[in-house]
Amino acid sequence: MRSDAVDGDQVVVVGRIGGDVNPWVQGRAAFSLVDNSIRACSDIPGDGCPTPWDYCCETDKLKAGKILVKFVDDGGQLIASDARELLGVSELDTVVIEGKVQKNEDGNAVLLANGVYLKSQFTGAAADAGHEDHGHDHDGHEHGEHDHDEAQPAEAAAAKS
Repeated sequence: MRSDAVDGDQVVVVGRIGGDVNPWVQGRAAFSLVDNSIRACSDIPGDGCPTPWDYCCETDKLKAGKILVKFVDDGGQLIASDARELLGVSELDTVVIEGKVQKNEDGNAVLLANGVYLKSQFTGAAADAGHEDHGHDHDGHEHGEHDHDEAQPAEAAAAKS
């Protein structure tokens, strides 16, 4: 997504919260998201890293495989609420994020999220097959044109109103 998307693209990505010892923006609805292709230290048998969400075993891959996700209100302002409390998420949670890519002229990217779904909310085949694929259409229909009957979004939308 970081290399292919252009500024303003609406995308759906899957990843895990992490990429730093502290992937959170203090007091704000924002966090770092790491691509699922990168292994957390806890995914490596025998690794006893006390902070596996920092991906210290894969730091060479983080530049291309990590993005800052921000939840903004209707006015484009970052929501002043801790993401962990607002969304009920924690380090290494797998999430599906729908949002708009914001890139600057240097190619740095941020994802302005307008939807988040926790992997633990998915059940059945959709969780195991469909939601691990980046940028796919969800069960044959475009994301954003339906309500996710298979999972309810975290309460980010409530914070926008």
